Amino acid sequence: MASTRYLTKSRFKIALDCPNKLFYTKKGKTFTDKSVDDAFMEALAEGGFQVGELAKYYKPGGVDVVSLNEKEALDITNVEMAKENAIIYEGAFLWNNCFVRADVVVKRGNKISLFEVKAKSYRGTDSDGMTSKSGLPNSGWKPYVYDVAFQKYIIKNAFPQCSVKAYLTLADKDAICSVDGLNQKFFIDVVDGRKSVRVSGDVSLDALGVSLLADVDVDEMTNLIYDSIQETGIKQLPQGSNMTFAEMVQLFTDNYKNDTELITLPTSGCLGCQYRDNENVDKSGFHRCWTREFKLTPEDFEKKSAFDLWGGSLGSRSLKKEFIDKKKFFMKDLEEDDVAPKRIPEVIYGMSAHDRRLHQIEFAKTGSKEAFVRKEDLKIEIDSWTYPLHFIDFETTALAIPMHKGMRPYEGIAFQFSHHTVDKDGTVKHAGEWINTDRGVYPNFQFVRELKAQLENDEGTIFRYHNHENTYLNMIHRQLKGSNEPDKEGLMSFIQTITKPTGDTVNPWTPGERNMVDLYQLVTSYYIHPMMKGSNSIKKVLPAVLNDSEFLKEKYGQSIYGDEIESKNFSNQVWVKLDEKGNAEDPYKLLEPVFNDLTVDQLETLVTGENSGMNDGGAAMMAYARMQFGEMTDFERESYKNALLRYCELDTLAMVMIYEHWKSIVND
Repeated sequence: MASTRYLTKSRFKIALDCPNKLFYTKKGKTFTDKSVDDAFMEALAEGGFQVGELAKYYKPGGVDVVSLNEKEALDITNVEMAKENAIIYEGAFLWNNCFVRADVVVKRGNKISLFEVKAKSYRGTDSDGMTSKSGLPNSGWKPYVYDVAFQKYIIKNAFPQCSVKAYLTLADKDAICSVDGLNQKFFIDVVDGRKSVRVSGDVSLDALGVSLLADVDVDEMTNLIYDSIQETGIKQLPQGSNMTFAEMVQLFTDNYKNDTELITLPTSGCLGCQYRDNENVDKSGFHRCWTREFKLTPEDFEKKSAFDLWGGSLGSRSLKKEFIDKKKFFMKDLEEDDVAPKRIPEVIYGMSAHDRRLHQIEFAKTGSKEAFVRKEDLKIEIDSWTYPLHFIDFETTALAIPMHKGMRPYEGIAFQFSHHTVDKDGTVKHAGEWINTDRGVYPNFQFVRELKAQLENDEGTIFRYHNHENTYLNMIHRQLKGSNEPDKEGLMSFIQTITKPTGDTVNPWTPGERNMVDLYQLVTSYYIHPMMKGSNSIKKVLPAVLNDSEFLKEKYGQSIYGDEIESKNFSNQVWVKLDEKGNAEDPYKLLEPVFNDLTVDQLETLVTGENSGMNDGGAAMMAYARMQFGEMTDFERESYKNALLRYCELDTLAMVMIYEHWKSIVND
């Protein structure tokens, strides 16, 4: 049975996303797959791998089908399904070459309840927001509801004498944890390439406390899916690309079984395809699809892409979709009319989004390799700052299962920061850092104490990069307000002096003079470089700045960092190294990887769902989760910790380098 090409729920999900991918999957020798094939890392990246195991203990007394052998798993499941009443975890179901493993199945007579457990969060008020006007799941919920719809369809056909009702079991963000240490009851191992959760301590219902999971009835939605016409976009079908759900499942099943290719029109979703390999186009599914449809040449893929344009939409308009419809794939082919909003915004200072798009187009048409800088505006900003300057960066995560009583699922955790200073005479120093990776230790309040101790000694201007730090400090402010910490008033007051209140703040405050300056906002307003390719991520801005600045090349091309320049984690580090073309290499690629065989880019792509906005912090988040929930030696733990310290230090040094470059520009 192992050699049979079954349509599993993971393959159905792939086909639902793009039918072409069904042909590319599991063909590593033929097609590059840039998704991470690492069961342990994928489990950590889900943002709540414990949720699946926790769901079993909320429905106790079942049989866990742990066998990886398909026939054996089916046999065990069928024995249980023959009983009048049964609860089955990871039950195996087979029908018409479709094979699924269901998270939790509860059978009572001829009635079956199917629970698909997801780490996605949910609030009771979310129900109306799950559907579009048609009643079908909207784009945010479609992958989850179609997943359970596929499973329900297979189970119903495998056991036609039974009725099947479908639920999504989700992390309930309205629930408040009633016990301490809950997330330390579940650890993760990998057995035979499959994640396995190891339980520690008492997991009785009493010990688990208030349920943190919600069973959301999606049965009506699944029935509507079965009754609706599905838009597949498949080109070569004689009856057209639209079909019923049953016809779609049959088509996917037959094509996967026979290893035949389904061809769909390329969309803007292709741009993030895991089968895209720009270095080895012969193994790139993306290049195969686009070459076939648009007759592109290998040289075309070397041109500056129109899809790198900053911002993918203008209101309800999808620019990327428009470019595909117009067959305008290259930046040099775009005109102002292609990107103009209905109303050109009036900008008091800096650049608007429209301005930035026009600069990108101009870069492509002229071949310019030089940045555009609003020097006068930038000088006004710099002249308003108070020295010493402070540059801070946080590393954070959000855990599905709370650390402490009184917390909600996915309440944020701030476990690390780095802090650089620059004096008026230009002296750069890695002034401080803090990290807590101890298992089960809630770090947020001590995090703020340490941050306060490092920032309260002067009135110097404080810098962050984007909204992340402001958002987390607002969150910790709310946590402190409901706490019994003896120094909470002082900590809350400190937070108010360096932040602006977010939209959900109950009692907002007036931002003080030390309200953090957003370096990201300054980038978008005053600075754009062709190398940034429409991205304003600090990991894209830093290499651009280094290539733009002779000052930085000269200064950091020497081994002075960790010698003349004080550092807590580096010694005689050279940050600017030139490649054979004379371009500065990306400093992040000079660091030892946090995880062997996984790049920073791969780690970032793993981070989805609740943690998807983690400010380029995928590697840090994953390392923290690894230290919390995986087994490791003391040496491994220290290695992870040291890697986290180095990465976070580089994040704040990158901010310093951006400032130094701008300072040299306006002085010049």
